[in-house]
Amino acid sequence: MAQERQPYKLYMSCSWYFDSAYNDLHTLLEQADNFSYQIEGVALQLARSTVYQGRQRYELIREQMKECDAMLLLAGVYPSFFDWISKEIVACKNEYQLPIIAVMRDDHRILSPVVRQAADQIIDWNATRIITAIQQLTAST
Repeated sequence: MAQERQPYKLYMSCSWYFDSAYNDLHTLLEQADNFSYQIEGVALQLARSTVYQGRQRYELIREQMKECDAMLLLAGVYPSFFDWISKEIVACKNEYQLPIIAVMRDDHRILSPVVRQAADQIIDWNATRIITAIQQLTAST
């Protein structure tokens, strides 16, 4: 008898705090059948705070990411979150070897070179494609 897979643990990059993207993604994934997930990430208040700098910021990100299966990153260019996103990418790739899935919304079609290089897959705003990418990229974990 096959075991049911535990919910996917997804690290949400702070890039999702832009506009209504965070809630929109939840709505999109909640509508999908047979897909269970849990969101991890740094709270919006902390992501916008100047209290966490340098190594403290990196450690905060690492702690939130350590049990995750993959990272979801909203495509776009976010100068105010560049330091956070850079640290998220380093922790994701260098510490935990997690896949990064960049999601492109219709209103966020520009992708920074840093994200383009780090992303394992770049996906359009479509629940089926996002879920397929998560399942394919985490199949060995």
